Amino acid sequence: MLFPTQAGTKGRCISLTFGNNSRKAVLTIEAAAVLPFFACFLVFVLYFFRILQVHAGVAQALQYTGRRMAAECSLSGQAAEKEPEQDGSRNTGIAERLKAELFFTKQLKKQNCPLQYVTHGISGISLLQSDFSGNYIELKAVYRMQFPLRLPRKLEYRIVQVQKCRKWT
Repeated sequence: MLFPTQAGTKGRCISLTFGNNSRKAVLTIEAAAVLPFFACFLVFVLYFFRILQVHAGVAQALQYTGRRMAAECSLSGQAAEKEPEQDGSRNTGIAERLKAELFFTKQLKKQNCPLQYVTHGISGISLLQSDFSGNYIELKAVYRMQFPLRLPRKLEYRIVQVQKCRKWT
């Protein structure tokens, strides 16, 4: 027989009580207090995988953009070397930044990167700190990812990714 029986219980399981039923109430209160924290922990673990997915997509788009810009700068760099700077100041690289933004956004859309988790979507990823001077192209993507749960204070993760490529000669 699997369960202990008592005379007159006709095969029913014996329930053990400890003086009164307060032990059951304590377990219910503990479960009610711990369960929301456990659920939040599981949400954070699952959200971490989304962060990794966005991070990998942005890294791949930066790598593609860096390689493409290295080839583009080698073609346009020969004409720029022939014309010296008029005012002696360094070239700001606005045209290069615009090309990089174009290649970057095109590649992100092609990959179907889940950008709904990035604050302000695709426009929330900034390449303004990128550097195109010298023999290297340094693309720096700065963006923020939203916290998975809505709390009284808005929390975001700031993520910076850098890709450095050598220009073709």
